[in-house]
Amino acid sequence: MKPTSPILKVEKRSPVGELAKHSTQVPERFVLTDNRNNPDGKLYAMIRVIEEVKKPTSSETRIHSVDSLMIFFGSNSDLTGLEAEVSVQGLRYRIQSPATVYVKANLSQSYTLLKGSGFYQKIVLVNGGDYNNVTK
Repeated sequence: MKPTSPILKVEKRSPVGELAKHSTQVPERFVLTDNRNNPDGKLYAMIRVIEEVKKPTSSETRIHSVDSLMIFFGSNSDLTGLEAEVSVQGLRYRIQSPATVYVKANLSQSYTLLKGSGFYQKIVLVNGGDYNNVTK
């Protein structure tokens, strides 16, 4: 039997209509691994390009039944340059990139992009990579 290639196809996709808790248009994401390109995987991961933030842009509040990471990178060479406010279980944290927010299972979470440009990455530790199975 020929081994499966470890190289996954990265796809640019809109989250609206595909992902739970994504009913408003947010920037398209590049899906790194999920149930479509790696159904035997153990996580969902995507990255979103953030062009210069002109006005604060917020995600919808959601809860994952598994642990997850929210990662913010600025577009400068030292990864600075992006500011956001993250809410975890109602507590708000203002962050400067680079920053990683570790969110334990079953805690509400959201973010608001405040200014700058860079990248937002999300990693959800879910068997099979199916984001919707662990999101409410």
